[in-house]
Amino acid sequence: MRRFAIYVAVAVGVTLPGLVLRISGLRINPPADMALFALAILGSEYVQFAAANMTGANRLLIGLAWPLIVLLFWWRSGRRAVQLRWENAVEISFLALASLYSFVITLKGQIDLTDLVVLVGLFAAYLWRLSKLPHAANGEEEGAEVGPAAALATLPVARQWTVIAILAVVAAAIILAVAEPFAESLVATGTVLGINKFLLIQWISPLAGEAPEIIITILFTLSLRPTAALGALISDKINQWTLLVGGIPLFYSIGLGRIGAFPLDARQHEEFFLTAAQSLFAVALLLTLRLSLRSALVLLGLFSSQLALGFLFRDDEGRTIQALTAVAWLYIVAAVVLFLWQRTMLINYVRVGLLNRARLSPNTERIPE
Repeated sequence: MRRFAIYVAVAVGVTLPGLVLRISGLRINPPADMALFALAILGSEYVQFAAANMTGANRLLIGLAWPLIVLLFWWRSGRRAVQLRWENAVEISFLALASLYSFVITLKGQIDLTDLVVLVGLFAAYLWRLSKLPHAANGEEEGAEVGPAAALATLPVARQWTVIAILAVVAAAIILAVAEPFAESLVATGTVLGINKFLLIQWISPLAGEAPEIIITILFTLSLRPTAALGALISDKINQWTLLVGGIPLFYSIGLGRIGAFPLDARQHEEFFLTAAQSLFAVALLLTLRLSLRSALVLLGLFSSQLALGFLFRDDEGRTIQALTAVAWLYIVAAVVLFLWQRTMLINYVRVGLLNRARLSPNTERIPE
């Protein structure tokens, strides 16, 4: 109980500065305000930047968080790959469906309420399919929780649910309180420091939002449970690619006061296209039910190239779009090659992940390492 109280005290402590600024109306300067509001979100938009935030969050998960798990596991254990189980075929299959549908949105050039229905329906089907999976019997991988969750698990069940409910309400209140000033301080910081506002929204804001999930998966990895860590990140990617994307036209319509489609301008369109292409390539890499060190380094390298190109051409919108499009097509070509190489495994994924049928012969091709 004492350990859990310490965790809660730390979480509350980092949220207080942001809440004080929000309630009092005080401001220090844009960069300091941004840092404090980001900490508040970690403890618990503008229309033109909504796609930036969404695409940034999605690409950070695959381009940074996935490789981080593999690299940490290699450092911790000396093993050069994170092995998945056939149960993970469900997550990977639904991520593939969401990724394929995202190209439909790219072709339309907008996100509308039809997409909301399709993506939420896809997420509901994903949850239903998960409910049909047998409970894992691997005690080593599905063992005790780590970090704050482990401390929470020591409480009686009734008290656990009470604490979880309180923490959820407090976290939601904190996020509602500081989200708007955090976004405003990000934009103001870009003006003060002369940094492209789109890039700040795209990368700094998602870092605050995704940090809790990444921290938890790091704890799993350091506890030598990388399969659980990578599985959680794949699941989070599905949430981002369905509920987050699907929710954009809903909240956009609420803001408009009428039903409307969220338009993708030229920059947002290419960002969305690149995110879809990266997601498809990531699915192709997982067809062997493992993410190797080499694959992780490829994901990290391509992600780093996106960042470098974005900052290199930050003042030239046209060249930025051309560069992003080139990287997107590189992802797509590589994904198609891998899908063709692992076509038998692709059939297995459909049978196991979507149709709940037995897989075919395990004698399938493997990507050379």
